[in-house]
Amino acid sequence: MKHEQTKLQAPGHGLPWPELAVSRLGLEIYQRTVSPQAALRLLQGETRRILSLLDSVEETKGRTRVLIPRIFGIEDSSRHWSLFMTVEHLNIVILSVVGLISSLLDLREYAKEVRIQDVKPHEQAGPEQVESLRQNQIRYEKFILSLASLSSRRRHPHPWFGPLRPHGWHCLLGVHQLIHRRQIERIFAVLFRGLPRVS
Repeated sequence: MKHEQTKLQAPGHGLPWPELAVSRLGLEIYQRTVSPQAALRLLQGETRRILSLLDSVEETKGRTRVLIPRIFGIEDSSRHWSLFMTVEHLNIVILSVVGLISSLLDLREYAKEVRIQDVKPHEQAGPEQVESLRQNQIRYEKFILSLASLSSRRRHPHPWFGPLRPHGWHCLLGVHQLIHRRQIERIFAVLFRGLPRVS
């Protein structure tokens, strides 16, 4: 396992070009056709599925790093994480998107450059990340529902998808949750030789 790990690309290396091109087109179409409410429902549904999967995971299993085949939408360096590391990544991204959308709508400059390598989790991530995800999801829902509108001409660049308006960042978050829910399922398949039944 350690030998394989050394072959992984560095964080921030990105996606293969054909996959990146398809992803950019897909996100462009998605944000042009979906409402903020529908995008929020996607995020809510994916978060529920993640929390259901992790509901009864024991700490040792949750901390175990697993090398999985790379799946669509994650770069090579992200495929050797534990369940709790994956959830920590989701928590980091949710809070970052809240800050981004807030700054764009409040006409403040978001000074920090968005870099993929800056949202990677720590190997020490533990079960506390699951409750943090639950609370961050609630926080995000309240934040979005408190906004009069996500409309704005102001943008902030994503390293893969280019400049995004607030609605674009909101749409991306649900898609991001879906991608990493699939990653969590792959980790489960290795740890438990299959998935538990999730309602």
